[in-house]
Amino acid sequence: MIIVNIQFKSVEVIKFDVKEGVEFKICFDDGIERCINKASIIQDPEALAEEIFMDIRKAEKRYNRQYGGDVMDDVIVVRFENEDATLQKLAGFFLRVKDKMANIKFSKEAKDYLNKISEIKRLRTDF
Repeated sequence: MIIVNIQFKSVEVIKFDVKEGVEFKICFDDGIERCINKASIIQDPEALAEEIFMDIRKAEKRYNRQYGGDVMDDVIVVRFENEDATLQKLAGFFLRVKDKMANIKFSKEAKDYLNKISEIKRLRTDF
């Protein structure tokens, strides 16, 4: 049995398009610093956070797969450090991005519109 402990490092917006949505870079540490990119249109921040957790679990199982004669060699347990708090913080970040995206619609001037877009592109949170 292989146990993999994951610690989230950061999440940031790397690409934003009003029509196509947002692309995020999620960095985490499992003994090696790894990053994944996830493109999404944010409708439900909590569901998106849970989806990212599932994507990381699947990726870690792929990275750490070993083929041996023992059944227990194929079992990979992925644990997240402070899973509930991390999930809430990740969902809160996505909610903040979603709210800022909604505020773009209320921009009356081009300068204000561009400022709000650049503000979204600079969003980042560390864990």
